[in-house]
Amino acid sequence: MVYVIAKDGTPLMPTERHGKVKWLLRKKKAKVESACPFTIRLLYEPETDGKGQPVTLDGANVKTADNIICIADMTAEQAESLRVADIESGEYVHVTVPFEQRQPFDVDKQINGKYNIALVFSSSANGAAFEGAVGSTLYVDEVEIVTK
Repeated sequence: MVYVIAKDGTPLMPTERHGKVKWLLRKKKAKVESACPFTIRLLYEPETDGKGQPVTLDGANVKTADNIICIADMTAEQAESLRVADIESGEYVHVTVPFEQRQPFDVDKQINGKYNIALVFSSSANGAAFEGAVGSTLYVDEVEIVTK
């Protein structure tokens, strides 16, 4: 367990994401506040919710969260056409899913490290909620995000 303190000293939720803690320390986005109990202090101000906790995306809000700037989501028709094409050809199918902008991009937020990127791949429409067809499989290869 790693305890986390905000830049201003406010306690945040502890974490067990040790890889994330190592990354924050290595990138100088956090510093060790105490060795026992192990506590880090963030050196930046993350986006927070109404309770003062950092905003995260999860299976419940990955398509609906207010902090989503752009989203690329396959329609049911696209998914069905891929399923049919894959069954008929037996080959991998190249897919391009364009991003839809939901709100303006804020350069100041980017400069201050307030943006994150989340890539979610699922073999079914409700995969983020762990709902799907038994035995459905998704193979993802050579993902590329092209920006302007």
